[in-house]
Amino acid sequence: MKMHLNTPKGHLKRLVLDLLLQALESEPGEVWLVTPWLKDVEFDLQGEGVQRSVLGTPASSTGLLNLFERLVQRHHVTLIVKPPHELVDLGALSGLHESLLMREQLRNPDDFEDARLQATLFAERQQLIDQQRRAFLYHADTVLNAERLAAAGVKVAYCTNLHAKLLWLPNGGLFGSANFTNGGLNSNAELMAEVLDTSGLEALRAAAQALLSISVPRQHYLLTDYRFHMPLDTFSRLAHSPLVQEAAGIIPILEVFGELYAPR
Repeated sequence: MKMHLNTPKGHLKRLVLDLLLQALESEPGEVWLVTPWLKDVEFDLQGEGVQRSVLGTPASSTGLLNLFERLVQRHHVTLIVKPPHELVDLGALSGLHESLLMREQLRNPDDFEDARLQATLFAERQQLIDQQRRAFLYHADTVLNAERLAAAGVKVAYCTNLHAKLLWLPNGGLFGSANFTNGGLNSNAELMAEVLDTSGLEALRAAAQALLSISVPRQHYLLTDYRFHMPLDTFSRLAHSPLVQEAAGIIPILEVFGELYAPR
């Protein structure tokens, strides 16, 4: 077992890339990824030489999701992440909608004798809307990335209160503090243990299997099974509001959540 800090900057990113590229050439088997948050981390392929040719592309970079889409063509891949209701606060959608309505009211100059006051209030409301939109979407990409991998054939499961992080491949494994995000693999002060011996890999896979046993398969996940879900009629009203749909980046995650109210 080897211990790896994220020094120099991006060391863990390099390590993960090497393991994933090796797995693309290994004998078919299993691949496990456990991470609370999942970003499409971009990897630099400059100088990869022979390993770069495994991707069959002259591109100078590739994303984490693309690598897993290729891995699932060779291996049985399982992804465990936080459930959607822990990643996106649907309650914040109500606040965003209210702010959007108030902004529209501020557009009418007939309601104000002071044009400068109107402009100031409008700008302040727009700033709040931008903050609310960013907060609502902050972890939405984990939900969308999991959906993309599920469409590619990856087995996706949701684990409530997930904090563990691990990567298991036929050629090696990692576990430790780093999420599979840009911060976790590139810039944060993280510690990851690399496992290469057979007994260590078996123990790490057993841990991944244990996490799967307490997770909900994506196809069985329903928002209505959880206490803090938003009623369907409320969600539908907000999701179909023209003002909400005009907010940048909102529609894809709303479409996913719309599917989570009924069995897939």
